[in-house]
Amino acid sequence: MKVIELQPGNRVRLLVSRHFSWRPGGPRQRCIHQKLLREFTDTRFTGPQEEFFFHGGEVSEEGIAELQQVLRNATRQCAQILDRDRDRDRDRAPRDVRQGAAFVLALRPWKYSGFKQLER
Repeated sequence: MKVIELQPGNRVRLLVSRHFSWRPGGPRQRCIHQKLLREFTDTRFTGPQEEFFFHGGEVSEEGIAELQQVLRNATRQCAQILDRDRDRDRDRAPRDVRQGAAFVLALRPWKYSGFKQLER
């Protein structure tokens, strides 16, 4: 896939931007949806380093556009934090004291299927 290049000592070098997205509907994104997101969200998010926020409601097209921009900005900020932290700690913090972390920001038109029976 030419995403990484194997370096001596089993190190890797990225051949793509750290901030790329998989092709919408493509095989990697399908895998992410089928396996990774299911596993990622299979928790109560109650640990000391966990957060989960869910907000929903009816919104106009203008509101959707504004929410999309906020999520894009949040994604950019989160990626910058990951990059900065990786660069700062690469040489100082041993790998065994660092931990993996992931975040999901999502927005879509959606209405809970369980509400359908309550509609008039």
